[in-house]
Parts: sequence; C-alpha cells; structure tokens
Amino acid sequence: MKEVMEDHELFAALCRSTYFKQALETHPVITRLRSNVFNPGGGIAPLPICIDLDGIAQHYGLPTQYLDITSNFSVASFFATQRWDSKAKKFEPMRMNPLPGVIYHLQPDVLIAKPGNGGIPYTPVGWQPFPRPEQQRANAIHLGAGEDFVKTLPVASFRFKHSRNQSKRIHEEFEGGDKLFPADDLADFAESVQSKTSFPQCTLDEAFRLYEKRRKPQDTAEKRESLMSRAGITLDSQESHVTQQWDFCQKKFDAEIQRMLGRVRFRGVCYAL
Repeated sequence: MKEVMEDHELFAALCRSTYFKQALETHPVITRLRSNVFNPGGGIAPLPICIDLDGIAQHYGLPTQYLDITSNFSVASFFATQRWDSKAKKFEPMRMNPLPGVIYHLQPDVLIAKPGNGGIPYTPVGWQPFPRPEQQRANAIHLGAGEDFVKTLPVASFRFKHSRNQSKRIHEEFEGGDKLFPADDLADFAESVQSKTSFPQCTLDEAFRLYEKRRKPQDTAEKRESLMSRAGITLDSQESHVTQQWDFCQKKFDAEIQRMLGRVRFRGVCYAL
C-alpha cells in the first residue's frame, strides 16, 4: 500500500482541500453561525459553536491531516466489516477472509492528560452544521508528516474473524452506509472538487504555504510552476473562489439548531482532593 504521497500529489490534494474550505466559508450555515448576531437562545451573547472546517472536509472525502476515529462502536464496526467498491461507488459486506479484521481502541482522555510541549493530537469534531460528522460520531487524531497511528499513540488493537453473515447484518443496519453518508448539497460539491484542476490565486497561495510546512520551500517562480505542472494544476482566471449556489433553507436551519441544542447535556464531574 502506498503510504506517502509524491510531491505533486500532495500539492494537488492541498489545492483541493483548501478550495473546499474556502468555498465552505461562504455557506449560509457557516456565515450565520459565525455571525455575532446569531443567538437563538435570546441571551446576551452569541452561541459559541465550534466550526471545524478540517473536520468537515475530512468527513466529506477531502484530504486533511486528520485521521477519522469514532466514539461509537457500531460505527467503528461498520467500517471494520465493509469494503468500498470504487467502481460501483458503494460499500459491500466483507466475505470470509483468512486475514483477520481489526478494530483499534484508544482513550482520548489519556491523550489530553499526556504531558508535553506539543499540541494535543485528539480533536472532538462532534456536531457540525452538516450531517456526516454527527452521523459518524466524529472525532479525529491529528497526525504529523510520517507519523504512524499505531506506533505514535497508546492504541490497543482487537482482531476478529470476518463473518459474511455479521458483515451483512451490519451493512443492513446502516442501510449500506446511507445512514453514515446522507446525501446533501455539500457532498455533491465535495465530489466535484475531487476532480478540479484549476484554482484561483488565493487557493494556490494557501496551498503552497501548507505544502512548505511538509516539503521543501518553493521559493522561486520556476519551482512553483514546475510543481504545478507536475500536479496538473493551473491558475484560474477568477480573482477569488467562485461563490457556490448552496441549497439553504432558513426554517430547516433553525429547526436543526434547536434539535441540537435540545440534546446538549451537562456531564457530572467529581473531583478528588
């Protein structure tokens, strides 16, 4: 299995994920949640909802430095017992296989409490204003270049024998994956970005900035043009990314916010002295 992207592949991936996030900034859901006047509770301060653009991009198929993890065992079981058919573009239950399946387990509280000067690699993506992260009980691990998930973090692995009947049962429970990947306009947009090759200057500038955090600096025009050529990336004549025509309904948005707020609970905490 190919583990490390070539330079041109990495740059193309950064262009696409950057463009996706820049366009997402124009989505009415994002602009309303970030607005200082958004306050559905009627209090004195706007609702502090954390928008994780990388988390959204990851769960809509765009490459990021996140590694998906989930807080739900049933969701983990689905991904451990299904295979993606790239031609048919659907999940299929695993058949009997001599090689065992594996589910990894880690405790985020260990990562949060781990001493050190570096940042915490665990990110609770949680509820986002688009359906996929919530349906997949989204959490994530931030991995640096070349980091191995199993070797870097305190992870326990549990191996199991594949069973066609169990895989099929889990496949049916999640309606073939439709429950985890509900259709929406953002999914359609993300799919279109996957094959995009022409980007505005603001996207290219940000992609080069991110690229140079991982690989050698492209500090001359000739180096940048060479990398773009190898990646099949060209400059779009647009001055900035095109504002998308999003499918947005204010009533549905308000209802979703109220549904989410209705599920918020405070956890009991006990401190030992």
